[in-house]
Amino acid sequence: MAFRLRWPTEFGHINQEFGKRPEVYKAFGLPGHEGLDFQAPTGSKVFACADGIVSEVRKDGNKDRKKFPYGNQIRIRHETDEGDFTTIYAHLFSAGVVPDQQVKAGDVIGIADETGNSDGAHLHLTLKRKGATAGGATAYPNDIIDPTPFLDPFTHASGTAPAPLDGLKYQADITVPDNTPVEAGTAFVKTWRVLNAGSTAWGEGYTLAFFNDEQMGAPDAVPLPPTEPGAFAEVSVTLTAPDAPGFRRSTWKAKNPAGEFFGQILFALIDVPEPEERARLNVVIDLSHHNTITNWAEMCDDGIVAVVHKATQGTGFVDERYAGRRERARELGLLWGAYHFGEGGDPVGQARHFLDTVQPDDRTLLALDFERNPHGRSMTLTEAEAFVQQVREKTGRWPVLYTGRWYIREFIGDAPSTVLGECPLWVAYYWVAPMLPAQWRTWTLWQYTDGANGPEPRGVRGVKRCDRNWFNGTREELELLWGRGIG
Repeated sequence: MAFRLRWPTEFGHINQEFGKRPEVYKAFGLPGHEGLDFQAPTGSKVFACADGIVSEVRKDGNKDRKKFPYGNQIRIRHETDEGDFTTIYAHLFSAGVVPDQQVKAGDVIGIADETGNSDGAHLHLTLKRKGATAGGATAYPNDIIDPTPFLDPFTHASGTAPAPLDGLKYQADITVPDNTPVEAGTAFVKTWRVLNAGSTAWGEGYTLAFFNDEQMGAPDAVPLPPTEPGAFAEVSVTLTAPDAPGFRRSTWKAKNPAGEFFGQILFALIDVPEPEERARLNVVIDLSHHNTITNWAEMCDDGIVAVVHKATQGTGFVDERYAGRRERARELGLLWGAYHFGEGGDPVGQARHFLDTVQPDDRTLLALDFERNPHGRSMTLTEAEAFVQQVREKTGRWPVLYTGRWYIREFIGDAPSTVLGECPLWVAYYWVAPMLPAQWRTWTLWQYTDGANGPEPRGVRGVKRCDRNWFNGTREELELLWGRGIG
C-alpha cells in the first residue's frame, strides 16, 4: 500500500502551503515554507498522520523562539516499502504520547497551540524522507519533502463537522501594565488585547466574568466584543484599587452563553502604595563558589550588610566556599544566610542534607532555590513543598523561597494557594519593579540584577559580578527576618 498521510486536525483548512514565502524562509537556510500549516485553534486535537513509532517528544515551549522555533513538538517515524519517513507536529500545547510508543493513523497525539516561533495557533506539519536531500529528490536540507502529494482529503472521523470550540488567548496589556502603582480608592480601567483562539464567533451571551482574587468593585461580568475566530479584540473592566496596601490582583476569564469558562485568564495586578512610602534597603547579595570576593572590606564599605550563600545541592553536593566565607562574614558582623539549590528526587533527603551541612543557629537565614536545573532533573512543585515542610518541622520556621514569577507559574499557574505561599518570597525579576506570582501579596527579597542585567546599581565593590537584592523593609525588620525567621 502506498504511503499516505491522514489529515492531522479537526479543521479542513490549510493556512500556509509548502514552499510559500521564500523571502522569509531564506533567513533560515530554506527555499520556502518547509511544511504545511493547518488550521488548529488552541486546545484542539492533533492526530497522527500515519502508523508509526514516536521517535521524539520535545518540550521546548516558548523558552527561545529562535533557537527552538517548533516549540513543543512530536516526531513519529514511519518505516514503509517506499522508504523511511518522519512526520513532525509543531507548535503544540502538550503531547499525549511518549518516545517509543506505537501509534496508529488517526490517534490523538497532542493538543494544538502556538508555542515556538508562531504568529498564532495552528499545527505545522513537516515531512522527511531519509536520503531525500543526498539523493537529489528535494532542494531542502535535512531530507525535508513536500507533504502535499501524500495528503488525503479532509474528512472528520464521525462524518460530521467538528464540535465548536471556544477559545481566548491573551496578547497584551493595553492599559495599566502589571505592577502599576494605583492609589487606594482610585478607579481605573484595565484593557486587554485578546485573540479569539477558538472556532466559534463571540456574540450575544459571551462575557468576560470575574474569576478569582479581588473583584475590586467591578461588575460580575462585561460583554466580550463581537469577534470572529482568529481575530483580535480589546476588552475593558473598570476597577477600584482596594484600601489595603501591597500588590493586589483581580482575575477574569471568558464565559460562553452556557455559563462555561474558557480560554486563558486575564488579570489586573496593581501596587497599592503604603500611606507613606515603605522603606526598602539595597543591602543584600547572594553568592556561590562561582563568585569571586576580592576585598571584603570594600564590600562592606559599599553598604552590603547581608550575604546569602549557596550551601548545598541535591543530596550530596556541598559548596566548597560556604564554610570559610561564613566564618569571615561573621567576623565582619555581616548577616549570614544559606540556600539550597533544589534538584529532582528525595526532597526530604535534600532538606536533611542542607540542615546537616548548615547547622543553622537562630541568626542564619534559610532559603530554597526553586528554579530550573540546567544540568539534570529539576525539583517538582510537590518536592519543593515537601522540602520546605521538612525545614519547618526541623527548625520551627519556614525557609525563604527563591524563584522567578514565570518559572513558578509553570507549576502552579494561577491556583489560589500552595504551601510554598507560607514562605517569604525572594523573587528574581530584572526589571524596574518585581513581578509577583499570584500566591503572594508582597515580596521580602527582590533579586533585581545579576551584575550585568537589570536596574542600576549592578556592581558591588570588592566582589566580581554577583547578584544584588532589595529587602522590602527597614533595618530593624531585616534584623528580625535574619534573627528569628518567619514562624
